[in-house]
Amino acid sequence: MPANPVIPGVHFDGDFTKPVAISLRHYDFPFRDRGDLRSFTYRQQFQWHDDFYKPPLVDTPGASGTRLVDTTAPDHLGAGVITFWNEYAILPESWSEPEVFAYGIQGEETSGGEEVTTTLVEIAKPVNSRMLYEYFWRPDWVTNPVPVLTAVRLAQLGTDIYATGGEYPPTPNSAGEIVAEDSKVRRWKGHFIERVTRYVKAADVTLT
Repeated sequence: MPANPVIPGVHFDGDFTKPVAISLRHYDFPFRDRGDLRSFTYRQQFQWHDDFYKPPLVDTPGASGTRLVDTTAPDHLGAGVITFWNEYAILPESWSEPEVFAYGIQGEETSGGEEVTTTLVEIAKPVNSRMLYEYFWRPDWVTNPVPVLTAVRLAQLGTDIYATGGEYPPTPNSAGEIVAEDSKVRRWKGHFIERVTRYVKAADVTLT
């Protein structure tokens, strides 16, 4: 049985009827700058015989709890042997970052002389906000999508206060926050879905 020239101690099965790893795992830590070394991806090269090749399926288990998220098109090496790279990822941990945000509050603006005109305007109030990045594994993400969290928008008309997307006063979460912008949901890698939601402190935007 011929030795693997890339990984010492590993031997090819000789006929490539099954995929054979021919490289070490090349790791990447996409959130290293935030001190997160648990959330990682890795790429690894394989060889397989063309007669037995089947495109690897997304979510195929990898090492250390990872799942397959991408694979390259096969390259033909000759003698019926092909090579390709698989990428695997683990479900990332949630993380947050602060950001100053102009929270829009609607109100009335009165103008005119003999004929008074009242216009609904939006007043931007600079506040501190928190961007929350969350990750979900959704193999059925088309039929079972990650929910979009809806923002609470406030409006003051005269002495009356209204809220869209929720009740007034808005009910904050355990951190005293309310959703300031509708969530943005996108596919991160494979069937891992990323949801980004902006939160502001309810006390910073509540009208009196």
